[in-house]
Amino acid sequence: YVKSGRWIPTTSYDAIPMMYITKLGKAGEPLQLRMVVDLREHNANTKKLSCPLPDMDIILHRVARAKYRSIIDRQDAYKQICIEPTNVKYLAMMTPEGAVESLVMQQG
Repeated sequence: YVKSGRWIPTTSYDAIPMMYITKLGKAGEPLQLRMVVDLREHNANTKKLSCPLPDMDIILHRVARAKYRSIIDRQDAYKQICIEPTNVKYLAMMTPEGAVESLVMQQG
């Protein structure tokens, strides 16, 4: 991830733990690992917002009228969504190779 530019090394003391979990697959496929981060402590201090779910018909209508559309690979969608540069400092995580900050969304 560092070589691909998705992570950058950091000296942050507030790094969150990173771990691997087994990824469910189809029968007969080899076992795969999924990297996740434990965001429970970070999320504990967030404001709880209550709002209604968006109306899917409205969303589909807006997409149909849009001039541009984009496709995100659902298999690796988290790795394709960039983090706002001002928020990167909040996504420091501890890996076996040391602390890094993620420039893309992580699954947690």
